[in-house]
Amino acid sequence: MAAFEMLRTDYVDAVFDGFRKYLQIINPDGTFSFADVTNYTVKEGAFFGAKDANTINTAVNAILAALENGTDLYEVFTQFFDLQKTLFLEESDAKQESFEEYIVQLQRYMDGKWDELKAEYTGDIQYFKDVQENAFNVWFQMVRDQLTNDVAGHLQTQIGNLNNLETEEKGDLVSAINSLARTYDETMTILAGVGRIDLEIEVLNGGESAVGKKVILRNEVTGQEVTKEYTGETLSFNGYCGMEHSVRVEGLEEYIEAGDGKGILVEEGIGIFVHLGYRLRTLEQSSWEQIIRISEEGRAGSRFKIHDTKEIELTTGEKIEVEIVGFNHDILTADESKTAGITFGMKDCLTQTYRMNAANTNAGGWKESEMRTVHIRERLYDVLPDELKAGIKQVNKNTSAGNKSTEVETTADEVFLFSLVEMGATGLGTPYSQEGSAYPAFTSNALRVKRKGKGGPTASYRMRSAYAGNTTNFIYVSSSGSCSTGYSTAANSTSYAMAAGFCV
Repeated sequence: MAAFEMLRTDYVDAVFDGFRKYLQIINPDGTFSFADVTNYTVKEGAFFGAKDANTINTAVNAILAALENGTDLYEVFTQFFDLQKTLFLEESDAKQESFEEYIVQLQRYMDGKWDELKAEYTGDIQYFKDVQENAFNVWFQMVRDQLTNDVAGHLQTQIGNLNNLETEEKGDLVSAINSLARTYDETMTILAGVGRIDLEIEVLNGGESAVGKKVILRNEVTGQEVTKEYTGETLSFNGYCGMEHSVRVEGLEEYIEAGDGKGILVEEGIGIFVHLGYRLRTLEQSSWEQIIRISEEGRAGSRFKIHDTKEIELTTGEKIEVEIVGFNHDILTADESKTAGITFGMKDCLTQTYRMNAANTNAGGWKESEMRTVHIRERLYDVLPDELKAGIKQVNKNTSAGNKSTEVETTADEVFLFSLVEMGATGLGTPYSQEGSAYPAFTSNALRVKRKGKGGPTASYRMRSAYAGNTTNFIYVSSSGSCSTGYSTAANSTSYAMAAGFCV
């Protein structure tokens, strides 16, 4: 039987810049012609011409002629389907032979365990072949039965039923079969090559050992994961050729991967060596979730250091930097037998300045101050990222009641200003000496100096201690870092900055 010429299925839409453009040309006889000067970026395959129309008409005429001459369409389709079936089976056999040859080569490089792999995948290929062959035979038998009765009607029915096929191509029978063939080729591609990944793990800068940890190799294309336990020796994994793989180690979430554990590509029969070095995250590199967990587990003092810093971006867009000023220093309000693992203090002040009270009075002390009830919450706590706020602990803070009183009151605070004694001032009497204890971060004037915003000018900033010598002032830290009872200012002054602390 004569071969059918396949009709084109690769037409595309023309793509061009702006609008179509035509150049008017004046001919010698006074007439006009127009030349297409459009700037096409896609033109090839965008136009339907006489050749395409003739090809379609030739195919239609051939079918009409066959019907007119009494040709048995059943015989024609039988020959065509037999040819497609033969080609399909030949391709399947060829791929099977190629796969078996690969298994032989792989056995020379690997070990006897590949016999099991060969049996498994050979069974998969045979199953795939049998399923496709059975499906084809069932469909073909149904078409043959119907074509022998009502050729035109049942042929149209079968064309319509192509929409029910589980293939991406549904336009015609040939396209559907080709789609199945492509699926088969893709399956064979996955099976065609396996490469070895040799993995070594090292934990740096005094971290815990990786021995006993679970190591997971993930195929980023298929999503398949293989897990092995690290023993201290080189681990070997098998990966598909041409597919991206990644490696992760469970239990090392507090570490940064110094090696390249992503984008691993293997080649057939070639081993790839990957060395992964894990380094403990600094405070800055750690997430707040990790920092909070370390603090709650009582490991903060061994993982971080006083003056370690971390940047925070407030929801207002302003960025601040906080530093660790103490470990296990502040008593938890919820359980006074325990302390918060980490106390943080702002490295510098907020860019704006704030008053302690609207009126020039220190009566009510820190507890009743506008600073505590309004400013520090609205300007700091409320605009902290949710991940951090979720772990902030409420702690007890002792502060004088103000109004020249020596009485000390306890407040439960999520955010707070520091007291005179907490900032490292010495030689203090009542009530200042009862307002907590010094943090180890503030041992000199230089360590108390803060700026108005990061990189801004040095600033004098508020403390929560009410000045006991009068009824109007609160203590502050000078721009040089000095702090004592000699530094106090009016409660309603707006010239002083704010630098707060919090605990996790």
